[in-house]
Amino acid sequence: MEQLSVVVIDDDPIAQLICKKIIHNCDHNCMVTAFLNPQLAVEYLNLHQANRAQLPDIILLDINMPQLDGFQVLDRMGLMQFKKQIYILMLTSSVSESDRTKATQYSLLSGFESKPFTKEKFKMVREEVLKIR
Repeated sequence: MEQLSVVVIDDDPIAQLICKKIIHNCDHNCMVTAFLNPQLAVEYLNLHQANRAQLPDIILLDINMPQLDGFQVLDRMGLMQFKKQIYILMLTSSVSESDRTKATQYSLLSGFESKPFTKEKFKMVREEVLKIR
């Protein structure tokens, strides 16, 4: 099986830990990079936007974060020119319908799911990513 690379952007260390455990339980070969600070994630993606090997296959993105929210991260990513297609899944504990509506305005966004992140959600995303590779 091909090795997938995942970036988790969430300011909650427990949510990050849950994501990492789920990913590794489903796919031991998956490489996970996690960012508590969304600004550092944006800098990482900007630095590697032209390097396919350094870019993730999947980004799990929280909405509600203090420095930059998930939508601001998407705005900054929209200015980048990635050399490969990235599956971006926005995860949220928000029940706000306006967040879901706003998310549909981002062509970069591949999906929008409520937390908690589950094994089933990861398996669905992994299958989608493997289809487009």
